[in-house]
Amino acid sequence: RKPLSGLAVRFLTPRVNAERLDLDFRRVEESKRRAEAKLGKMIDYVHTASCRTNHILTYFGQEATAPCGRCDNCRSGREDRGAASEYAREATLRALMDYDRGVPESSLVHILRGTSDAKRYARLETRGALSSFVPREIRALAATLRSEGLVAFGKNGRRLFLTEKGLAALRDSGALDEKTSTLTIEQDVELFERLADVRAAAARRFGQPATLVLGDDALKNVVRAKPTDREALLAVPGFSKRAMHKLGEELLRAVDEFLVASTLRDDRPARAPETEPAADELPRNVVPAFELASRGKTIPEIATELRLPEALVSMQLETAIERRPDADVSRLVEKDAFAEIERLWKEGVEDLTALKERLTNDAPYATIRVALAKIRATSR
Repeated sequence: RKPLSGLAVRFLTPRVNAERLDLDFRRVEESKRRAEAKLGKMIDYVHTASCRTNHILTYFGQEATAPCGRCDNCRSGREDRGAASEYAREATLRALMDYDRGVPESSLVHILRGTSDAKRYARLETRGALSSFVPREIRALAATLRSEGLVAFGKNGRRLFLTEKGLAALRDSGALDEKTSTLTIEQDVELFERLADVRAAAARRFGQPATLVLGDDALKNVVRAKPTDREALLAVPGFSKRAMHKLGEELLRAVDEFLVASTLRDDRPARAPETEPAADELPRNVVPAFELASRGKTIPEIATELRLPEALVSMQLETAIERRPDADVSRLVEKDAFAEIERLWKEGVEDLTALKERLTNDAPYATIRVALAKIRATSR
């Protein structure tokens, strides 16, 4: 007989009237939250660039061991990127550290690849730090950092935040400079009092209660963010355009004076100039490697002189080449190797591991990485 032509479902008890159906929506939402959390863990497992065996051990609360050498990541060499991976991790954590409000994952990709034209990202040291990475690789890196508890999505699941564990990891690695790590509670209290005086003056001027001009929570957020321009101030949680009109310039002036007085100003962008930084301006952390390369040093020689792994040196040179496409790489990549890498790239082979497998010469990953950066930069 035809499907569903007869009785398809037979209820053993009378159905509950929909109007009398009592659902515990709190339990439903909790069940949904747990299911989404499990799905998130599965997605992290799919995208992780680290050893999958260790990823599973961490998930079940066990201590990770040395890479297993058997999973696809270990066998493809992704787990062996070592210092290069550490460099990318640090760049990602530092990018998130600059934004208390969090950053959408898509914006994080643009920041690290240097493809965003937004002024609020223009002066970040980490802008373009991973210019040679494709979006998929940066998302995979973010997924790995989430699985390790170093970064996390906010409640709405849209913005990524640096966790306390992630901040501690940056401190332990020495990635935070002294001025960043020695900001004291006393300094924040002093700044809060200065800004409270500014708010009080504005309240008298407009004949309104101080907390109506600007709430305490918003004022505390200004203290934490220490903005130095209008755009940064408007990005502070709780700070509105109305507040900007009433006391924005006075707050910025007070923050600026405080930073100068407390010697914290040097590491922050100046308020006055609103122009974009020069396109060929290099992040400070890549300058030493680039200068040595400009003097004709090879990657191994630069690594020895700077006491850095070759993988890390190659990633720093990638960033420099992205900013300065005319950089000479003839001493960094042999002519024949460069020609072969360029030919394969034009054939559509862009993945680092795939290129390594297809090359007839035994060029190391560091060399391939630098060659790719040069090819991509000059092909635009």
